[in-house]
Amino acid sequence: MVTAKKIAEATHVSRSTVQRALSGNPKVSKQTKIRILRMAKEMGYRPNKHARALVLRQQKHEYAVILTVPENSFMQELLKGINKAQAELKDFGVKVSIHFMDTIDGHRQATLIDQLVASSVKGIVLISIDCDEVRQAITNGFRKGITFITLATDIQLSKRLCFVGQDNYRSGQVAGGLMSMLLQRGEKIACFIGSKQFLGHEERLSGFRERYLQNHDSQDIVDVVENFDSSFQSEQLTRDLIMRHPDLRGIFVAGGGVEGICKTVKDMGLNGKVRMVTYDLVQSRNFCRAGIVDFIIDQDPVMEGYLALSILNSFLMYKEIPQGRQLTKIDIRIRETVDSEKETR
Repeated sequence: MVTAKKIAEATHVSRSTVQRALSGNPKVSKQTKIRILRMAKEMGYRPNKHARALVLRQQKHEYAVILTVPENSFMQELLKGINKAQAELKDFGVKVSIHFMDTIDGHRQATLIDQLVASSVKGIVLISIDCDEVRQAITNGFRKGITFITLATDIQLSKRLCFVGQDNYRSGQVAGGLMSMLLQRGEKIACFIGSKQFLGHEERLSGFRERYLQNHDSQDIVDVVENFDSSFQSEQLTRDLIMRHPDLRGIFVAGGGVEGICKTVKDMGLNGKVRMVTYDLVQSRNFCRAGIVDFIIDQDPVMEGYLALSILNSFLMYKEIPQGRQLTKIDIRIRETVDSEKETR
């Protein structure tokens, strides 16, 4: 059994220093802490969770979760998973605050992160906006000992601990392959993304283009529309899109707003004439049943929300270091499988 004493001997520090490093005591220097944690991992150290839990129950542990547009049904599914994890952690003194953003705004997200860092939270799970202001806010929080986990969409060159979600580029390739099966070369399509500030949506779009253009021409993709994951805005945006491109034959939706897009397609009498590949069962299931959506790519957002908060807690409480990317499944659904809860993935 690997003990604090053995780690102390291997790193040439005192046992008390090892114990402080393993417990996250800020009095241990950053370099020493990294050296101790690395050695503990190499030696296969496993903390006594039951003993540690008795101590941790007496302490205060506050985490925060930052989600975006609340009207996006995908966010509500993530919240279910977060609430499930929170209920399991309640007896360990963990409190979780949920913060929704009503717009996709990097400046506002950075300001919110700064406010949370200045409060008593020890860790933050967030749907990250990929911009310099948010990147800097995460860096500032990291320097003050705050742990960050990105959820569903990542942020480049940041100090986050890990990312939980799909391989978005690969899932975009899958979407491109599916759309390619539906349409012939020369038929026109358009793409919807929530925001260019969501790295995940940009990765999906890049993957989609890469795969789709293996069998089609670049001019076959006639438009890329930002809908800010809003179903309400998507209704008018879709109507305008179809008016601009009356020969449109396909729509790829890389994020939210599916409800508004499908409603408009149906209202304009284009059900079955415009082929669709979308994301997430929660927003697409009914439209797939009705024959409006051809393929859905799901990612189990309830599990993603649960994993993100659980991983954050395991790291902060037990020093369990996760892999940098915790990837969830790419689950393809059609009309015949939209109601199958246990699909082979």
